[in-house]
Amino acid sequence: MFTRNELTSKSLEELQQLSKNLGVEPIGNPTYPGSWIVPLLAVTQMAMQDCDLGRGLKAYPSSRVYEPINLALVACLG
Repeated sequence: MFTRNELTSKSLEELQQLSKNLGVEPIGNPTYPGSWIVPLLAVTQMAMQDCDLGRGLKAYPSSRVYEPINLALVACLG
C-alpha cells in the first residue's frame, strides 16, 4: 500500500488520519511518527492474512456475474 519512504514523508497529522481511516492503532507513543508508520506498513499484510482466513471485507460479484454462470451450468448439466 505504502512504502516506508512515502510514509516518512507524511506529517504526523497525515499519518494519524490515514491510520484512523484504516482502523490502525499506533504502537507506542502516538506523538512519534514511527509509532504510526510501523502498523501502517503492516496493514497490507494483515489484510491479506484476514482474506486468506476468511475474515474481513470480501468483494462479492454482482448478480450480473451469477446469471451467465448459472445459465452455463444449467446448459451443461441439463
